[in-house]
Amino acid sequence: MKKILANILVLCTLCFSSCGIVTKGVEVEQSNEYTKIILDNFEGKKKIEIPHKSPNESGLYYSTNITSGSVTVSCDLNYRKNLWKYGKTASEVMPELVAGCDVILGNEEDAEKVFGIKPEGFDVTATHGEVNAAEFESVCTQLMAKFPRARKVIITLRGSINANHNTWGGVLYSNGVLYQSPRYDITHIVDRVGGGDSFMGGLIYGLLTYTDDDQKALDFAVAASCLKHTIFGDFNQVTVAEVENLMKGDGSGRVSR
Repeated sequence: MKKILANILVLCTLCFSSCGIVTKGVEVEQSNEYTKIILDNFEGKKKIEIPHKSPNESGLYYSTNITSGSVTVSCDLNYRKNLWKYGKTASEVMPELVAGCDVILGNEEDAEKVFGIKPEGFDVTATHGEVNAAEFESVCTQLMAKFPRARKVIITLRGSINANHNTWGGVLYSNGVLYQSPRYDITHIVDRVGGGDSFMGGLIYGLLTYTDDDQKALDFAVAASCLKHTIFGDFNQVTVAEVENLMKGDGSGRVSR
């Protein structure tokens, strides 16, 4: 039971973070039948009672309750095969969770491995750094058809030239429009760890800051995660000004830091 409670606390912390909710703390109280999650978000405390079930069932219960309000819920599919060896598969668990999301982020592997959705004729190993963003519109429309609540679908686009040299960009699909970011040429990768997290963090910031400009929100996310590739460790130690400076670059797309 202690292990399950610990998992629930981690899940809640991650969920609030993914939703872009700033909190002073998340507390857990235990009873014989329920786990009570107490969120302090600077506007008072919100309590959610979760029946004692399996971690997956508890996560779904939590997701369903939090999405019943006015909170925008985002999901990073982030498929990792080694994390799905302990019971159900990702394709069995994720659809019900993603169904409660407004914003879905992933890449071509996530969509294929979890939902069997992929762009026709695309082979990530044969890009040679050239990725046609328009090929991924079908992935976005298929995800939206599968998850009608979703208002925005974002796909990250990585072109691999070699281990140290990648191209980087993304697309955002919303209201029938496909937005495409600039493509950056990252010639000396320091550390790819945290690239996806920094993209999602940048996207949440962009959507909250540029509320009527999906193109700018996407461009901010791509530029932020692009800079993360030049920083060691999993934390994106850049400022908003640095990201915006890259967004206003000379058009070459070449990153130097």
